[in-house]
Parts: sequence; C-alpha cells; structure tokens
Amino acid sequence: MSKEYEITGEMPQVLKSSNIDYTDNIFRFRYDDYHSNQEIGNSLNEVIHSQIWHSTVQKLNDPFEVYFVQDEDDASSLSRNDLALILSNTNMFKDKKNHDYIFKSFFNHEFDEIYGDIDAAIKSTMPSLREKFRKHVAMACFTKNVDSRLMWGYYCSGFTGLCLIYNRMKLEEAGINLQEVIYTNAPPKIKLSEWIIKQKRKQSLDGLLNFAKVKHKDWERELEYRSLVFLDHENVESCNTGMLIELQSKCLDGVIIGSNYNEEAKKLLRDYCDKNDIKTFEAHADLDYYQVRITHCDI
Repeated sequence: MSKEYEITGEMPQVLKSSNIDYTDNIFRFRYDDYHSNQEIGNSLNEVIHSQIWHSTVQKLNDPFEVYFVQDEDDASSLSRNDLALILSNTNMFKDKKNHDYIFKSFFNHEFDEIYGDIDAAIKSTMPSLREKFRKHVAMACFTKNVDSRLMWGYYCSGFTGLCLIYNRMKLEEAGINLQEVIYTNAPPKIKLSEWIIKQKRKQSLDGLLNFAKVKHKDWERELEYRSLVFLDHENVESCNTGMLIELQSKCLDGVIIGSNYNEEAKKLLRDYCDKNDIKTFEAHADLDYYQVRITHCDI
C-alpha cells in the first residue's frame, strides 16, 4: 500500500479518550435509509439486531469488483499428477482420438502442446467463470479511516449517515473474518487449473479467492477491510442483492452519528445505545479548519 494514504495522524482525541483505537477497532460507514418507527431501514436495523449486511457485487459502486484474468503460467505450473487429474476429467481425454496424443506426451515428457490446449480451454471459460463468481460473492466493507471527508461525504451523503465502531476481536469471535484489501494497478491473476484440482480433491478454495479482496489503487485512500461471504447455489437467486449475517453477539463499541442524521432515527439510536452501553459520538463539518470533527453527542 502506498505510504501516501497510510494513516499518519492520531485517532481523534474524543475517540482516543474513550478507548477507541486503530488496533482494536474497525469502522463501517452506513447511509441513512430511515423511514419511520414502523420501518426503520437497514442501517438502524443492523445496529439494533446485531446484523451486518453483505452486498452482492452488482450492488457495489466499483464495476471492477471480483475481477480477475488468467495467469499466463496456468497450465505449465501443474505437476504431472495434477495434469493427469485434469485430463481425466475433461472432454479432451474422453475423446478417443486424443488418447494416443496424450499418452505419447506423458511417455516422452513433452507437455507443451497439452499445456497450450488446456490454457486455450481455460481462456474460453474466463468470462463465464467471472460472471459465476460475481454472482456468488457478497461483502461487507469496513475501514480504518474514521474522519475522512470523502467517506463522510460519499458513503454518508453529507453527514446524513452513521459510522459504526466495531470491536475487531468481538467480530472475529462472531465469525466475521476481516481481510485487508490489496490495492494494485493491474487486475489480479488466478490459476484456474489449481482451482479445478482443489475442487476435485475437495480441498479448501479460500487461498485461491484472494482476487475478491483486490481493488484498483484509485480506491486506496479508503484503507478498506472486508468480510466476504460466498453464496451457495440455493442462496444466489434468493439473495441477489445481498444477505444479512447474524452476529449472535453485540460487537459494537460505539456509533458516530452524522450531524445531518434523521432526528427521529437519532433518538431511537441513542436510546438503544444508552441501554446497551454503546458509546455515541457526532461527526460534523468543521468549516473553519476544513476537516471532519468528531465530538461527544450532546446530552
């Protein structure tokens, strides 16, 4: 990550004095969709019911999310055993006219032609594979950047939303695995052949899904962490916009309320936080100092 966007300043004093810090806490910006007491909207609902919304890719603002290209060394990196496993499960091997060509290649240890055929087959499946993964991935986004003008302006629509202060250890205990986003100028590469091998052997695919935490460097000032959920086939259609993850425990240490947040929603939120020992703060635009200022909520 470029040092230009690393956090160099201290935690805002009001948060620091309330034992909020960058090591133990992570932040999540949420827009305001409050309607009424009877229909309080997603953001406030998440707080009250200890849930975290994970959006599917098509609902995110970056059109390049969960994007990847083929690694140029895909097939050639396969061991002889892995190559045999792939061939035994493809139409290429099942086609009898290819038997002699395949056996001869293994006997003579000459695999360049087979590698070329496998790479060509993988290349032809890339568009459909990307589309498949994009449909099956949902994510929740967090950040270490609590007082960013961009975040409060964009994700909270001019201080009309919330910044939720989560306890990282409690999130982990609740099953939320936060992964730091990697920022690059080039799309991530994957070895589909390795993915096929692990799938055939029923091994974990987690290490091969790192492309889902890669974003272009244009976004690096967000200092993002994300929780990834991979939807199974039954959930893809029913959860086409996303899904709520139940935390089973309270993971919030505090809530920063935008100065333009709905007053009726603010009262409900303050009442809930007071009853559950969740600290509340307010964020507003300090025009004299050209910065976001965070203070304790007015009593």
